[in-house]
Amino acid sequence: MQRRTQVVLLCEDVEQRSFFEGLCKRLGFVSRVVRVEIAPPGSGAAEQWVRARYPGIVKAYRAQANHLTNGVLTVIDGDLAGVGSRLAQLDEALRTTGPSPRRPEDRIAVCVPTRSIETWLAWLCALDAVDELTRYKRDPGFERARETGLITAKGAIDGWFSVARPGEPPSLTAGRKELERLQA
Repeated sequence: MQRRTQVVLLCEDVEQRSFFEGLCKRLGFVSRVVRVEIAPPGSGAAEQWVRARYPGIVKAYRAQANHLTNGVLTVIDGDLAGVGSRLAQLDEALRTTGPSPRRPEDRIAVCVPTRSIETWLAWLCALDAVDELTRYKRDPGFERARETGLITAKGAIDGWFSVARPGEPPSLTAGRKELERLQA
């Protein structure tokens, strides 16, 4: 029998929240997102805010008596740094503030949409020729597709479960693997 996890979601913005809350529910192994922490608007770089909050969230998670049935999902844009660099930055944030880096038994997933969550939304909603260098957040074609309803969080969540197609962004492939950490 699979355990159902209650998750704390730490993310940069409402776009990430909308996608990952819906995805967690749809995946079925997460019973609910119990708390969401989003970088406040106007607080500077959202990725820096997430990195600053991450050690405290991890420490609180590990302090819970039932931490093996709960989890943490952190979402941070890769921007131009990429998945490996962001994961290293988060590990360093843990090392410098006390908690040890993630352990295999930790139900702590880190998704790093690169360049941003809009890249994943574009790919999952089946836009053509999606790459991790284009800034879709400001792309006129992406904005038109969003305005006409071709790109939505729900559509991206549906796309998560559709048949794989070649050329998936590497950060999305890594994100799929990361979410498996919440199933353990």
